[in-house]
Amino acid sequence: MLKHLIFVTLLSMVCCQKKGNFRLFKANFKQCEGSEAGLLKINGIGISAPLAKKQNCFNRHLLVKGRRVQICVNGTLPEQLPFPTPIQGGAGLKNSAHGTLPALPPQDFCDIAKDSCQASNPSCDQMQPGQTIELCSVMKVPNDPITLNPLIQPNVLVRWRIFYDPQFDSSVCEKNFNLRGGQVPLVCIDMDTKVVNKPSCPGGLGK
Repeated sequence: MLKHLIFVTLLSMVCCQKKGNFRLFKANFKQCEGSEAGLLKINGIGISAPLAKKQNCFNRHLLVKGRRVQICVNGTLPEQLPFPTPIQGGAGLKNSAHGTLPALPPQDFCDIAKDSCQASNPSCDQMQPGQTIELCSVMKVPNDPITLNPLIQPNVLVRWRIFYDPQFDSSVCEKNFNLRGGQVPLVCIDMDTKVVNKPSCPGGLGK
């Protein structure tokens, strides 16, 4: 009985957790490579968009149009960082998200909590090399009535970044897909998603 309880507890920790008003599921992601690779050693990522198992959505997180999605990253900072810590003054950690549809260039998701320091643990002004940190942020899924009408529920490759910005401005959306000079990627991941009308895998014309 005890072994069964331990197994159930561990399973629930892996599958999902509660963060504020969001239920988080284990994210299915790939880390960016090369110069885009993030410095943070990722221990785990949770996302409030569930992972679909039906064949036409298999292994894609379902992003419901117009709804908010939370992502939480837990990871360990390297012992040496190419920027000063703690992070303070005019510097900060910034969130950015871009979605790529087949045959189209990356589109910026600007309805996003841009300040990653706002919900960090520890706070940015307490961060030091070698620490384990958690960074959570929220994005609203686009609901453009022209490009995302009810008949269109596309597959979207989402690139999610958290990066150090020496001239941080929380009022400015990061529209550039590529980082600019001085910006240092802390987290960079790609996730296969499907933008849907409701939280279930569509069929028919919505494929």
